[in-house]
Amino acid sequence: MSESPPRVGRLAATVGVGGLWLLGFIPAHLPPPLGLALGRRIGDVLWLILPRRRRVALQNIERSLGRDLGPAGVRRLGRRSFQHLGMNLVEACRYFIRPTGVMLSRVHVEGVEHLRRAAAAGRGILVLTAHYGNWELLAAAHGLTGLPLSFVVRPLDDPILDDLAGRFRRRSGAELIVKHRAVREVMQALRRGRMVGILLDQNATRGEGVFVPFFGVPASTSKGLALWPSGPAPRWCRSSCAGSRMAGTAWTCGRHCPRRRTRTC
Repeated sequence: MSESPPRVGRLAATVGVGGLWLLGFIPAHLPPPLGLALGRRIGDVLWLILPRRRRVALQNIERSLGRDLGPAGVRRLGRRSFQHLGMNLVEACRYFIRPTGVMLSRVHVEGVEHLRRAAAAGRGILVLTAHYGNWELLAAAHGLTGLPLSFVVRPLDDPILDDLAGRFRRRSGAELIVKHRAVREVMQALRRGRMVGILLDQNATRGEGVFVPFFGVPASTSKGLALWPSGPAPRWCRSSCAGSRMAGTAWTCGRHCPRRRTRTC
């Protein structure tokens, strides 16, 4: 009898995943302009029904850009950020439910030669990024560069959802590195000449993070890259994903390689 709750939880998760697939089937097959319009309306609904998240978003925008935007501008940008999230959800349905090439066929990459020049050093590439734009699509778009990618992920709390997310993320050929054993596997991936994507914009625990000023407020971030082991350093780039345009991806490379961007066709 003690195993009943976990079994019920797994069953609920399985049913939930099936329901999400059914809900996502229609958005995945809509024409891009209509799908993005639907995504914006989904964002409007989230803006209305998630007051706590709305409050956090407005506080963060006020703290960082409030002096320039003013109260009306802060609220307008907050709502647009929710609309952007809704468009990301529709894009995720399109990417996860339909063949990978359907989404990536609308992505145009510029400046791949800079990454290849960095890869030629043979020490791997560290890609510093954040949860900005459509980060799932950013990881998937690496297939257009011709370079192998590994990226560090935090396992989801539900094992069924975690397995599902992992299978979807591997569709593009990316290799997943679980966060709690990241150092060793990151080193191995770099020795194999792979790009390694690390998202550093989430709050880090006291044991693994260091507090730095962020818009005048102390914020904890991972210190892993700053404490990289001695020896030949890998190349590193910063990357981001800009714009939801069914699909849109933007990468910019930092030190060791000129600015690089990817845009939507």
